[in-house]
Amino acid sequence: MIKASGDMIEMVKNRKRLLALMCVGAIILCGCEKKVTLTGNAEEQETEEGLNTEERTIVIWEYERDVEGFGKALEELARRASDTEINGRRYCVIAKAVPEETYDTELMTAYVNQEAPDIVFGSPASPALYTGIGAVIDLPLETWMQEPDWADGVSQKAYDFFVYRGMQCGLPVTQKGLGIIYNKEIFKYAGIESLPGTYEEWYEVCERLLDIGVTPWISGVEEIGVPDPDSLFYWAASNQCEFWDGRERAALDDPKCLEIWEFFRKNIEEGYLPEYALQIEEQAAQEYFLSGESAMYLGTYPEFVGENAEKYGVLPMIAGPSCQGEPNHPVVYQGYYCLRSNHDPDTLAVLKWWYENSSYLWEDYPCDRIPCSADVLESISYEQPLYQEWIAENLDDSSTVTYFYPRVTYPDYASELLEKGYLLDVLEALYAGGTIEEGVQKANMEMDQLMEKYINR
Repeated sequence: MIKASGDMIEMVKNRKRLLALMCVGAIILCGCEKKVTLTGNAEEQETEEGLNTEERTIVIWEYERDVEGFGKALEELARRASDTEINGRRYCVIAKAVPEETYDTELMTAYVNQEAPDIVFGSPASPALYTGIGAVIDLPLETWMQEPDWADGVSQKAYDFFVYRGMQCGLPVTQKGLGIIYNKEIFKYAGIESLPGTYEEWYEVCERLLDIGVTPWISGVEEIGVPDPDSLFYWAASNQCEFWDGRERAALDDPKCLEIWEFFRKNIEEGYLPEYALQIEEQAAQEYFLSGESAMYLGTYPEFVGENAEKYGVLPMIAGPSCQGEPNHPVVYQGYYCLRSNHDPDTLAVLKWWYENSSYLWEDYPCDRIPCSADVLESISYEQPLYQEWIAENLDDSSTVTYFYPRVTYPDYASELLEKGYLLDVLEALYAGGTIEEGVQKANMEMDQLMEKYINR
């Protein structure tokens, strides 16, 4: 998406100076009992005896996980990689765990300073920034997949998501879906005997919940004062909405979209959401739900419910008025990328080994991202029926679609579109007391202006 390194530098400046060109997070040195100095793409190693150029250093960045023992497990995996001959060669593999909330900032900082890692983890929302300037290696998946049982259980849909202009830029590892959980006790107290399956039935349930003084549902925001994009993608999928027409022009006034805007209008005006919904961030929204102040919560994998999981149930995806057949479930994938250097074959060799040997990181140290591989997923012990039910409902490959349905890949304009917030114009108008028409007109105009930069490139 970014055309030149100058643009990259400007983006770095705009993001609060990228924390003053710092890379937060301790590097975990694994298997290489030497001092390592990162220069360029971490090519050189400095030892007491001097420069050693025989053993290549490969640096891998992973998302940090708030799970006890993850750091040590990552260290052990990198040590194993360093102690193993990979394609007949030894590598010094270094793993770095970076907090997800600062990952993009640190990665761009390192890239601009020519200290980028060799292998990075993330969604196309971040690494896609580098595909436009040729910084990502085209992965040889066709060759790797010729090996028996390689990457079994991963759907083609997940691989396609990482294709950018014919390049296989990423290797899918995990997926994030969205779903609604509900408080069984509150539903029972409200006399709700059957779960809603249509918008009209949803309204009826919400009215019953209001009658007993409970806010029907909540979804936390990423940024105070800005509507939640996940909530929009979830409900758009329920009605199989498309935000663009066949010519890649904005179509937020499409009949299916208008039904979604009307759904949000009614939820906001009737008080089915908290009065100050745009002031409640994700963690606060989760606490609001756990306290019983709201009966339903819309969000990602609900690991936050902890030991009280038996109190909650999973709401099946509701079918919108124009939904044909089963409603869709929105999903976004995350995976590994390789950044270009003067040792691309070495980077690819280590990535392949790392991918083949890191499944236990997901089995033993789970987080809100769920493995793409059905084989790995089966090996994970989800003891609570709630978690099993949530995954079965919201991550069934037969019904999932990307956030940017009907596109199977991550569009090159997506990151800028989300950053600008144009998709949220209608919701912002509704929360401010405006009309659907005002929001649609503004959004269509802004989106079309943005799309002019990407169409026919």
